Amino acid sequence: MLTRLYLYGPSMQSIGKGYVVASRAGGPAASDVIAALIPTESGRWLSHGQTAVRIERNNEHPTAIALHTGPLWLHTEQARERIFQDLLVITQRVAQEVKERGGLLLPNAVRADADRRIPFPTCGDSHVLHAADVIEQATCCNLLRLYLPELIALSGRAGVSPLGVETLGSRRLSSSRRHVAARYFHSTDPRFLDVLEPVLQRDGGVPSLGFLDVNPRMKSESSRHAIEVRAIDGQALWPSVRAHAIVLQALLIRARRMARQGQDAPMIAQDLLEQDRARAVAAGLSAWCGPQRSPLRSLRDAALDLVMDLREELQVLEVAYHELAPLVHGPLLRQLGRPAIQTESELCRALFRQVREGRFIERIGELVTQPAQSMELLVGPHENPQTREAAALAKHRWGMLLGSTDSPTESVERNESGGVS
Repeated sequence: MLTRLYLYGPSMQSIGKGYVVASRAGGPAASDVIAALIPTESGRWLSHGQTAVRIERNNEHPTAIALHTGPLWLHTEQARERIFQDLLVITQRVAQEVKERGGLLLPNAVRADADRRIPFPTCGDSHVLHAADVIEQATCCNLLRLYLPELIALSGRAGVSPLGVETLGSRRLSSSRRHVAARYFHSTDPRFLDVLEPVLQRDGGVPSLGFLDVNPRMKSESSRHAIEVRAIDGQALWPSVRAHAIVLQALLIRARRMARQGQDAPMIAQDLLEQDRARAVAAGLSAWCGPQRSPLRSLRDAALDLVMDLREELQVLEVAYHELAPLVHGPLLRQLGRPAIQTESELCRALFRQVREGRFIERIGELVTQPAQSMELLVGPHENPQTREAAALAKHRWGMLLGSTDSPTESVERNESGGVS
């Protein structure tokens, strides 16, 4: 029975989830652990339920690996719940195999050694969106470029070591020589890109389109118009990955509507975009947007406005509030003047204060295998009545925007196993 009909719907999406592998004390080197885990250059397939992933080595970082899903339909809450539960089980299996081989599976930018001379091992979460044609592809690339600082601020991960957590917004992007701010595309037709690429190399110092934060020349067997989003840092929690995938899919739906209506994303000056991008990389959600790109405000407020502005697209995806909570719940409470954990970097700082010395890195490693309810870790505990009330009102407000029927008096309950320990 037909229950919903949308003029502009979702598309397929692929995820490449990044992790780093560390060696335990007295154990084999991380590269040896990865070689035993992934014996061939072509990777290794693992599956659970109806979901299969290919585990690959990371050619840029010898101690990193990636789990590639292939194209997925993430168009309903039920589909996302099933797929991300399967991905969690596969990740748990990989973490166990790494442990059996003498290693430790860790999130991006986590250094198990306290030696400051050792660089942080970094990796990203690659999201690939599948557009319908070159017009939609170009519009989506330009829309993603417009909101690049907000996306970086929402997903940025600071460096973590036994000594504590950095204050950076994104350790990976701050030290990377393989990431360049996205460019505006008048077209993504292959013939145009063939002409544009040498111009960017000559005038912009961009080695190739594959170095851009938003890459329109992504090789994909399932789509001729794939878009690779490279600006998202590797996340520790699968609920964070799920929230990012939802926001990116919503932006693709917005771009699809704009392309069909003959519109394109605003073209802002490249230097202004790069200034805001640099602020996001340096300070995350606490940075301020330059007044030339948008009204002078914090990136936290800009990111919340972005997600709220996508409410129609989120309704198309049948998004529930708990799916977006890892991104919006903490910033909403901070906006209301209440204490809350906004990002995974703040979660790591909370763990560093609470976990006894010597077990901090192991506790960070446990985050990668947390069950779906672990998004409560990002929400944080609501100890006082005022914070609980603010959390309930925030949940109700966003439930109304998303078409949910949550009661405004409903309290946000905390999973006893999901609190910071």
